[in-house]
Formats: sequence, structure tokens, C-alpha cells
Amino acid sequence: MNNDTYAVEMFTAASRLVYRNNGGSDTVLQTLSPNTWYTIKLVANPVTDKVDYYVNNELKASGIGFRNADNIEFSGGWGGIGTIYVDQVKLTN
Repeated sequence: MNNDTYAVEMFTAASRLVYRNNGGSDTVLQTLSPNTWYTIKLVANPVTDKVDYYVNNELKASGIGFRNADNIEFSGGWGGIGTIYVDQVKLTN
């Protein structure tokens, strides 16, 4: 990744779904299987600066602090291999 800081950061690494917390540490949410569809949901609250992470409608982590930024970016990783689908993005105020 580059040197940008994102309010919420989640990515894949070595067949694992990972989030980066506000201290910059990475935490594994779940191991991923090839050719398997996952439904991932992030519920971010800009009032409390916290986010909840869900995988297949199961809460995996809650109340994780934002990382001091107000950016939203969807990315498919660093290797340039594979596909990412982004659907049903909802932003509310």
C-alpha cells in the first residue's frame, strides 16, 4: 500500500481477511478459501469514529476505532491478480 491513511482499512493477505486498527496493527478477521464468495459488511459510525466488521452476516469485530482520516477507497490488493466486486454501498449522514 502507499502512505495514505484511511479511516477504515481492510484487506487480504496470505488468504486471510485482515483489518488494520487505529494503532496501525493488523488483526485477522477470517481465513479465506479460494473460489468462495464472501459477503463483507462494514458499519462505520462517523459520530463515534468506530467501525464494526461482518463476514457473511457474522460480527467479527466491533467498536474498532477509525484511523484518523476521512477517506473511502475500495482496492483489490497489491498483486494485481483477482477480482473485487463492490455492491450496495450505502453512506448516510
